[in-house]
Amino acid sequence: MRAAFAVAAAGLVLSGAMGIRQTFGLFLGPFSLETGIPVATTALAIALHNLVWGFAQPFAGAAADRYGAAPVIVFGALVYAGGLALTALVPTASALMVGMGLMVGIGISCTSFGVVLPAVGRASAPERRSAALGLASAGGSLG
Repeated sequence: MRAAFAVAAAGLVLSGAMGIRQTFGLFLGPFSLETGIPVATTALAIALHNLVWGFAQPFAGAAADRYGAAPVIVFGALVYAGGLALTALVPTASALMVGMGLMVGIGISCTSFGVVLPAVGRASAPERRSAALGLASAGGSLG
């Protein structure tokens, strides 16, 4: 029961985090047109969040090892939501870099595979671990 809950929760977290992130490219043109921020600046913010995600991932994983996955995921979700809100409500290039670049990158590092999958692995029996990790990972694709 604990493993099934962990797989379901992990799938939902990954679906939300990765699903939002993977749609940024679809809205590049409309966002640029609406805000007047050049497409190149928005693309730079997206590139920045990928770099921040990669840089912050080991720290998010270490925090999850020390404090548990749940507090790190909650922190990441709040930072992620704050970054999206900042991007939407303050349409300037600097807010875009801080919101979509820095905050979304930190949020993704706390709500993606490096934090979520180890929790699923710990909750699953060794003989079912591969299936549990595969199902949880599918949540990221589903999003």
